[in-house]
Amino acid sequence: MGMRASQPQKYIIYYTKDPDSDLSDWSTKNVDGNVTSTVIDNQEEDTPYVIRMQAVTDDGPGIISDSYEVTTGQRHIPLKVKLEVLEPEISAEETIVEPKQPIRFRCIVEGRPKPSVFYTWLPFNDTESGQEPIYMVVNSLGDPSEHRYQTVDTESSTSTKRSLLCEARNIHGSTSDSQVFNVLKPGSPPAEIAPIVDLDNRVEINWVPPIHPNGDVKKYKVYLTTDPSRPLDQWQTHEVDAVGREPPKIEFTRGELEPETPYYVKIAAQNDDGEGVPSDTINFVTVSGAPLDAQLMCYQPNGPIKSYTVYFTPEDPGKLDENYKRWSKVELPISADTGMVTLDKDLHNILPDHDYKVRVSATNDLSEGPASGIVRFTTESGEVPPTIALEPSTNPASIKPLSNYTVHCKTTGIPPPQVSWTIGTSDEKIPGPILNLRDVVKDTTATCHAENNAGKVQEVLEIQVAGPGTPPNEIVAIPMLGETVNVEWTAPDEPNGPITHYVVHYGKVMEGETEPREWKSVEVSPDQVLHKLTDLDPKSDYAVKVQAVSDRGPGVMSDPFKLKTLPLAPKAPDTSLVTVHDNNTIQVEFDAAEDPSEPSKKIKDYKILYTSGDPLLEDTKWKELVYVSPDDQADTVKVQIDGENFDPDTKYSVKVIPRGEIEGLPSDPVIFQTGDGIIAPDKPLINVDTENNTIRVPAGADYTVTCTANGFPPPNMTWVDKDGNQIGVNGMLKVYDIKTTKETICVATNPGGREETPFTIYVAGPGNAPDNIRLSTNKPKTISVKWDPPTIPNGNITRYIIYYTPLDDQERAFQVGQVPKKPISEWMTFHVLGDNLNEGEKHASIHDFVESDTAYAVVIQAANPDGPGPYSIQHSIRTMSKAREKPPTELLVEPLNQTSVQVKWKPAEIEEDTPTGYEIFYIAADKQIEEDELLSLPKWNKVNVADPDSVSHTILNELKPDTEYVFKIRAIYSSGPGVFSEPCITKTLPEGDAPYILLPGSAYNVFCRATGKPQPSVKWIRGGNIAIDPSTVKSDESATRWSLNVANITEDTNFNCVAQNSLGVANWTIQLNVMEGLDPDWKAGVVTAENKDGQVYLSFSDKIPDYLKDPNDWVVLFTDDQNKPLDTWSREESGGRPLTTLQLAKTLEPGGTYYMAVENPNDGIRSPVFSFVVPSKFSLSEKHGKQNSLSMLNF
Repeated sequence: MGMRASQPQKYIIYYTKDPDSDLSDWSTKNVDGNVTSTVIDNQEEDTPYVIRMQAVTDDGPGIISDSYEVTTGQRHIPLKVKLEVLEPEISAEETIVEPKQPIRFRCIVEGRPKPSVFYTWLPFNDTESGQEPIYMVVNSLGDPSEHRYQTVDTESSTSTKRSLLCEARNIHGSTSDSQVFNVLKPGSPPAEIAPIVDLDNRVEINWVPPIHPNGDVKKYKVYLTTDPSRPLDQWQTHEVDAVGREPPKIEFTRGELEPETPYYVKIAAQNDDGEGVPSDTINFVTVSGAPLDAQLMCYQPNGPIKSYTVYFTPEDPGKLDENYKRWSKVELPISADTGMVTLDKDLHNILPDHDYKVRVSATNDLSEGPASGIVRFTTESGEVPPTIALEPSTNPASIKPLSNYTVHCKTTGIPPPQVSWTIGTSDEKIPGPILNLRDVVKDTTATCHAENNAGKVQEVLEIQVAGPGTPPNEIVAIPMLGETVNVEWTAPDEPNGPITHYVVHYGKVMEGETEPREWKSVEVSPDQVLHKLTDLDPKSDYAVKVQAVSDRGPGVMSDPFKLKTLPLAPKAPDTSLVTVHDNNTIQVEFDAAEDPSEPSKKIKDYKILYTSGDPLLEDTKWKELVYVSPDDQADTVKVQIDGENFDPDTKYSVKVIPRGEIEGLPSDPVIFQTGDGIIAPDKPLINVDTENNTIRVPAGADYTVTCTANGFPPPNMTWVDKDGNQIGVNGMLKVYDIKTTKETICVATNPGGREETPFTIYVAGPGNAPDNIRLSTNKPKTISVKWDPPTIPNGNITRYIIYYTPLDDQERAFQVGQVPKKPISEWMTFHVLGDNLNEGEKHASIHDFVESDTAYAVVIQAANPDGPGPYSIQHSIRTMSKAREKPPTELLVEPLNQTSVQVKWKPAEIEEDTPTGYEIFYIAADKQIEEDELLSLPKWNKVNVADPDSVSHTILNELKPDTEYVFKIRAIYSSGPGVFSEPCITKTLPEGDAPYILLPGSAYNVFCRATGKPQPSVKWIRGGNIAIDPSTVKSDESATRWSLNVANITEDTNFNCVAQNSLGVANWTIQLNVMEGLDPDWKAGVVTAENKDGQVYLSFSDKIPDYLKDPNDWVVLFTDDQNKPLDTWSREESGGRPLTTLQLAKTLEPGGTYYMAVENPNDGIRSPVFSFVVPSKFSLSEKHGKQNSLSMLNF
């Protein structure tokens, strides 16, 4: 049957700032069961709270919910603002102020969060838009927790009735405070003030009423001055009635204001309450009011004309037109409608032959008007301009090419003119009347110039050249076959008229002469610029000149071009025969050509041309072969061309050109056809003398071999390895640093087939040397050598050869890198033989002929059945000096605890060198090691002793309990390690604490701390027959500590603490030993008392163990009744002092007997109880010893 849940009667809300506190300490709030939300108020601000809830029904409270974290916010403080007006004083309703009067104020604000504060002006006129809010800087006021603020003092003003508003805003809203200010006088000046100045100097000033009249404007006050720096009350004032004047203005008539004067004006409005704010200063400048123009008659007099002024001056760049009032002048009173003036030459110093300029102005009743434009005139001088006559007078003048010409320019004029010439278009003038022209080559003009004060004149003379003025250009004469010469040229630069024809002049130059004795000539039409000269003598010197002729006559002749004609060329061969072989090699056979210079001989040099193209086309490309015949008497020539020069199955043409002193003409082409041209290769031949194509080489050698084969096309010769990888090209195999045997194949291939020949390069001996060589000298007159076998043995290693020899220079500074002069074949050797020489680290000890303190060079070589391999790199080492041959002696190792020992020894005898330190080696006795001491050394543990003067060393916590170890030691010298000592065997203590050596009758607290989970149970197993107290137990979360109090220990014993839980068993042994060798009366004299002036001092003998006397570790207990419980005895603690003599703080009774014990609370050890008698100030006491007794008198 199901159960029905009850309706909650209420909810309990738990909340706290400390969620780690008990729930009973949390604050609570009860809420009715029908409510699902509530407010917990009056909590701290910005504080994290943890909330849990629990529902309560009729059946009782339910389960408490999980925790919810929430952080409280900040307490809200409502906004408040107050406007404080600092100046002027304000009234309740509104405050009357002057226009633009400064108003200083601030805003006082309260609220949280911190508000932003603004101020603005609110108008009462609906047509005015108001002002944008202006942000104000806010500072804290008073205690920050009150959240009160004050703005900085602010200044503003108003021109009309407005409300000054201070507003504060934050995220919760805004609030404001305000004050009304009223302005009665006009709050703003008249606007748009515009002075208008007429041409006759009348002035009209217009403006518009102020924006803030603050009532009806009755009149305006106009302030006028020429000096704006004066106070306003010293300006001229003019009042203008505002009623009935729209727009308002004021006028000043002609003559009322000064002409051409700057004026400054301000205007203020007035209503019934007074005068308002004056406007900004407006300036204007009056005009002159003078006549407006300056013609010969004034058409705009701008008033009655009173006079004219005539200004004149000679033309001078320094006298500017605008500075005419500085010129000479003549004033003329008005007499008629027109004006005229005559300037007397002498009165006004009028200069002859000068340019003058004149300006005229008119003056009315106010001012002089502007001047007229410039009028110029020139005074005269009476001079005569020049004339020209040329001599000779022929114009145009005709002259021959490259000739000279002279002409005289005769002139007249007053004063005598200056005469000069210019040539062509050049502006450069040649002074003087006579012109000399030299080597004229082209038509030109010459101009004669004559000039004086009265004028200038010129005459142009045309000069024509009768024929080309320059010879033809780029003349080239090329000797050709057949005793001919080709002559080429280009037209002359200066033809001076149309070219009618060219004349080529040529002649033979005899030996030893520079010019021909006879010139021949030939005419060439003007459209030709080349000509072939024929019928010339072979191998002769000739000179050639070219001349152009125009319609005006012959021109300039060129310089001679000298050349030598070609010798006679041999004739082309008469017949040709072409034979094609199987490999497409061809043989061309033809008749030998005769040598034209020596008909009894045949031509030896020939050029064989062949092509696969059309032999009849000019642009066909021919390949050529030059052939020199060995016999100049043979009638037939045979030339062979290799088939590699021809494509298979192709038609070719061949022709032959004989070459004597010059090349002759080619023979007729002969056509032939090639075949496929393929000849299979034969078997490649190895170019080295070997047996069965195998060659033996030493390891590390470089070897080169070639192979060849016949065939066509020539076979491609390559080398491949046994896997077919190419390792050589062009028939050559190069192998470097050979370490293993290489099997190769020489391969010859062409389209006809493939042939192969195998070739083996056999490496005799191992491929590389032994590696990782280590030398050491750990024994007298012995070199220990270790090495790794070669990585390329090339078979089984049969032996190792160790070469060694003393270095030539035994100085230590020169040991490294020194190479012995003696060849390695003369070094001493040591051979290592045996099985399995290919694997594992190898070693050897060399003793023969090895001396002490001597540097040796060592090299190792491996050998297999084929021979020895390469040498290793050289190593060097210095053998052990005699000083290192003595080991440390009397090695003794004593255990300190289960894992620590102390090693002691005597130093080695010092002969030459002192040790720099020691090395202690140890190893577990049951561990297997090599027989060779050096080979086994890496398995030993090593401890370095840096102090060379040390004779003992402690090895802490490095050993295993209850284990036998073998120890040995050697000294370390600057030259290396010395010889090992005799070994020492020591066994560490068994598991448990080291035994404590106790005085008979001592007490001991045994502690055993057991850990484990689940918590283990502990039991004690005791050895011996000693009564013990029950054990006590202390436990914590991780372990339990059992302590066992053992009293009156008189014999050796041990305690075994056994801990056990469900997972296993653990035990710990504690061993206690009683001190041996004590006399029966050993307690006598352990402690003695002295009385010094009533102060008791206790002295302790050496029988007290050190662990009871060390500073900070002892407590002295004493009493006059030894039957009292120990915890009631008096105590004296160490206080950091050693236990030798102790001054008791407590006063003891003289003559009384007291009992005392010494305790080490840290280790739980307490000595047996001793007794002493407190002496009087004067008494005789006995101090007992082992051998005798001594009477002492105490004072």
